[in-house]
Amino acid sequence: MGRERSRLPMENKELQEINAQIADPFMGKVLLGRYRVDSLLGSGGWGNVYLGTHLSLDTAIAIKVLHQHFARDEERQKRLEQEAKVLSRVDSQFVVKTLDYGLSPIAFIVMEYFDGVPLNEILEKEGALNQDEAMVLFEQLCEGLGAAHDVGLVHRDLKPSNILVKRGDNGEIRSKILDFGVAKILNDSTGNNKLTATGEILGSPAYMSPEQWTARPLDHRSDIYSLGCLMYEALCSKQMFEAENSYEYLNLHLAMEPKPFAKVDPRLNISADLEKVVRKCVQKEPQDRYPSVQDLFEDIEKVRSGKRVTMRLKAATRANLPHTKRTVKWPVYAIGAVTLVSLGGLFYFREPVLITLCTSINQDADSAFKAGNFEKAIPGYRNTLMLAQYLPKQDKRKLHAMRRLADALQKNGSFAEASKLKDQVTEITGSKQPANWQAMYNRAVNEKAHGRWVQADAYAKETIRLAQRYAGKSSMLYALSVDLLGSVYQQSGRGAQAVGLQQEALQLTEDLLDESDEQIPQRLNNLGLCLRQQNAYEDAKKAYQRAIEYAMRYDHPALAVRPYNNTGTILIMQKHYEEGLAACLRALDLDKKTGDAAGSSIMDHIAVIYTKQGQYQKAIEAFEEAIEYRKKEGSMDLPGANETFHNMGEAYMLWGKPEKALECFQRCLDIQLKNNPESNEVDRYKRDIRRAEEATTDS
Repeated sequence: MGRERSRLPMENKELQEINAQIADPFMGKVLLGRYRVDSLLGSGGWGNVYLGTHLSLDTAIAIKVLHQHFARDEERQKRLEQEAKVLSRVDSQFVVKTLDYGLSPIAFIVMEYFDGVPLNEILEKEGALNQDEAMVLFEQLCEGLGAAHDVGLVHRDLKPSNILVKRGDNGEIRSKILDFGVAKILNDSTGNNKLTATGEILGSPAYMSPEQWTARPLDHRSDIYSLGCLMYEALCSKQMFEAENSYEYLNLHLAMEPKPFAKVDPRLNISADLEKVVRKCVQKEPQDRYPSVQDLFEDIEKVRSGKRVTMRLKAATRANLPHTKRTVKWPVYAIGAVTLVSLGGLFYFREPVLITLCTSINQDADSAFKAGNFEKAIPGYRNTLMLAQYLPKQDKRKLHAMRRLADALQKNGSFAEASKLKDQVTEITGSKQPANWQAMYNRAVNEKAHGRWVQADAYAKETIRLAQRYAGKSSMLYALSVDLLGSVYQQSGRGAQAVGLQQEALQLTEDLLDESDEQIPQRLNNLGLCLRQQNAYEDAKKAYQRAIEYAMRYDHPALAVRPYNNTGTILIMQKHYEEGLAACLRALDLDKKTGDAAGSSIMDHIAVIYTKQGQYQKAIEAFEEAIEYRKKEGSMDLPGANETFHNMGEAYMLWGKPEKALECFQRCLDIQLKNNPESNEVDRYKRDIRRAEEATTDS
């Protein structure tokens, strides 16, 4: 039987819809009994934005939903709630209105739907705006920002992609500001104005003010700086500063002047007065900018009416930077990699700033690494290590940069340096695997594979003891050992104990490794297995969904195979057979592409679905394909094959072919006697054999 024969005869569109529902559990949901989620509009770092319908009013709305992996992040939920409450007080036709919000079971905001086009897309397709149209847009943005500032709200992430623009039939431009997701409240009457941690950087590098970069106190003048960056880009279709990575952006925003418009493009027809207005917005020090957006609005009005704008602009100097007691010693290679000279000297960062910068630079370097551009990735990771030298020894950003730098150096032919870095990572994380620990680990895995749970339990506990001895509890060696014992408990039916162990292993892994590491989706999948065994199906599905999200986001598709397959298992148990089949087929498709070697388990589940639906011939064909997979995997004589043969036997019994069922049940018994003759499963398979024999006699 070819693999394609295991698919249900359904329309492609129907299958795609089912796949979409599994991949996005919010699609089609009705929130608060009146807001239906219809389709995805876009996705960001914190969440997704959906097009929806207000069922009572039959009008289109936009719904912003936090990503599932932030579901238990109380701080982000508080920020979302804060955003909704404050934005509901913003009275401006140029800000997307907030209508409602909810925090349970998911966190979301309901907003008006405005069918405009993001400004960045307009600039990419059409080029710079003409001066007259641009000034109309700028005045609208001033009015919108002014309304937000009036209620004590600072946007902090003003950029072209957060401005929606719509042109009327007469060519009139209309805009709205959206996404106050990282907004800061000033002088909140509730006293809850410190949801953003001291020193935390939030924003987009090309548009962030110097005080954002250096984690100084922010007020509305930071938005004026970002608006100036946006105005510059709208007028010349190029960012005010263009850089390869976040560290270069920091350098430019702190110390460099933007190019005059005439040098960007001599063909630009921008008045000198409007250029002065933009330049005043982007002064390095807040006190040198416009004191309010109202003052900025008035100067734009002067330019529109042909009046002269007079102002005094300061030459760019290095922005004042916060000092701490730590003195940073810059390695020679780092000074060569970034232009620190233009900063006018060495400076100091608070630890949260370092963390954010390291995260951002790692992301830039990761993009280059994935693209195979190791020449670009290597200096990026070096910059992270230079900045991270005063972070805690086991900081995961530092460790991630060290691992990736070692890989990049190795691929680039620098084997000696790569080897040295790998040794350093091993020493820091305690992941070195001593011979006796490794031997004990291998024994536990072997006993587990054969279903000998007492022996597997003993060996796994010994790996934990050895891990504590060699590396301590805050180490990857310990996390691996705890994960192994949790897996033994899960497979031997001790789910309650297994959940706690897998949660501990997951937490350790998340603390020690960057979220892009392959081990995180593996731990999440293992946790899901334990939760499923405890009948906590919804929590298990959430764990699987997080595993899938991490695996796909960081280009580890092979690690999404088992979570998709396990999601299918739960859906089968919940009698959602069509959705379960779609999840299994998605797993099978990824398995074929990545070679994850999970085909036998996937085909088992597909066969069970056919059995539940009474399609016995298709079920048997699917079981036969599962057996072919097991032959290739070399698992025909391991306990996992028992379930294939047992379920196949049950399908034969239902199909009225007890003699075939008898062969399957006998195979189950043979495998069990070979691996673990003392197991309770032996009696179970003997009972099945007697049942099949009696049915054969009766027939």
